[in-house]
Amino acid sequence: MLRLLIVEDEKWEREGLIDFLDWKSFGIEIAGTARDGEEGYQEALRLRPDIILTDIKMPGMDGIEMSKKIKEVMPHTKIIILTGYDDFRYAKEAISFSANAYVLKPFEEDELIPIIEEVVSLCRKEREKASWEKRVVSQLNKSRKTAKTNFLFEWASGMIKKEDLQKGLQEFNIYVKAEGMYAVALIKAYGCESKTESSNRLKDISEFLAEKSMLRDYLFLTENQKDHEIILCFEWDGSIIEWLNNGISKNQIEYGNNFVIGVGNGSSPLELHVSYNQAKEAIKHQIFWNDYQLVLYSEIHQLQESFMEKANEFLVHGDYFSKQFIHAVGSINENRVFELLNELFDFVYEARGASMDFIINFVKNIVNDLYIFIYKIHSDFTRNYLYEKMWNGCTVKDLKNKMKIFFESVLSVHKSRLSYDEQTVKKVIAIIEERYMEPLSIKTIANEVFLSPNYLGSIFKNFTGKRFNEYITEYRMEKARELLKSPKNKVATVAARVGFQNPSYFCSVFKNFFGVAPGEYQKNNAV
Repeated sequence: MLRLLIVEDEKWEREGLIDFLDWKSFGIEIAGTARDGEEGYQEALRLRPDIILTDIKMPGMDGIEMSKKIKEVMPHTKIIILTGYDDFRYAKEAISFSANAYVLKPFEEDELIPIIEEVVSLCRKEREKASWEKRVVSQLNKSRKTAKTNFLFEWASGMIKKEDLQKGLQEFNIYVKAEGMYAVALIKAYGCESKTESSNRLKDISEFLAEKSMLRDYLFLTENQKDHEIILCFEWDGSIIEWLNNGISKNQIEYGNNFVIGVGNGSSPLELHVSYNQAKEAIKHQIFWNDYQLVLYSEIHQLQESFMEKANEFLVHGDYFSKQFIHAVGSINENRVFELLNELFDFVYEARGASMDFIINFVKNIVNDLYIFIYKIHSDFTRNYLYEKMWNGCTVKDLKNKMKIFFESVLSVHKSRLSYDEQTVKKVIAIIEERYMEPLSIKTIANEVFLSPNYLGSIFKNFTGKRFNEYITEYRMEKARELLKSPKNKVATVAARVGFQNPSYFCSVFKNFFGVAPGEYQKNNAV
């Protein structure tokens, strides 16, 4: 709505103007009224109206003087002069200082309405223009800010050519010393539950460091929204570290924000990306080890070099853990599995100089050995999403938690499948005991229990300690021995009743099994 101020010394005319038109139909609201020029001026300053409808002749300050004063402070306010015939020369004067229109008294609705419509149209056009200009300026500022942010990131990360670097430095008024050494510090928030929270924390600390003047002179301070980090570039000076520590500590105390800072070594302006990558490596190392504090790449590099001297000694322990985990999982000893997990990570924590990739590969080899073992028992057991998820963007603490979940899953699957396998073997034994007189083979029984012959043979031996053919032969021989105790049963009949179609082959197997021929056994043991 546009705001209208009515200035008229005659009360009846003032009140009449309020009701003269349906102002709301024009998008106008009556903001206020005034009885003379002085009051009109004061009300205009207070109400900031879009349109003023004023008489010329009033006691004290007249309408023309009031209008001039208002135009000096509010040049966009539209003024409509109401004048009698005798005041016409004043109306001309009013037009000369940019009053927008005048109306001769007395007037009818159809005389005032076109003027109001014209003034309203003018107000709206000016509003639209002002809004458009504001958007354009805002967009230009935003575009320039974005361009500068992109330039700084490309410079720090090494994605810019030498000639483009010089142009950018000039464009954004950044002065660097040709022989100067500059370093990059990266600041990342941790403990955030969302990207939005991380962005807000980075914004807080960026403003905090700038507003509180916690840093002395730095070359630039910008945010890399993609990787959720603050990039701070400064002329290499050891004392900057103390300033950074102070700034972060104060921010943590005042706002409860938690951050990790990695600082690269000093580099030339053209090699700034080297320092940037070093700072990134330092942060990656600190986050992996759950060590949230300011760290210099030089310190991390020294730790890593020291560790690599004894890396082979460290790797030897991988075989120990592989064998122990395989034994514990194979025997479904859950307590031992999780004791080993704690033991493994106690050992890992002693290798603080190791890189994230080194530790992950060390642990991955142990897990892969376990997978091979499980696959031999359960050939349909494959790597699942838990395995893939285990290695993605984790800390040592996360890795341990993910391994715990992984082992719980493996144990659960192993137990359930062993239980199923055990029931399957019991079913196979029942088939043997019920149908041993038939020409049974592992292939025919495997079809009945919906398993491959190889897998059935494997689980059968695991649970009985004997191969399938060995077990069925032993069972048939025991049944044959019982039948031979009756002198009425002929050897050929016994052979057929225990599943042998060839009596000669039966006799050979029986003798190999008991050390005596069937006929002789019957003769000596007949009841």
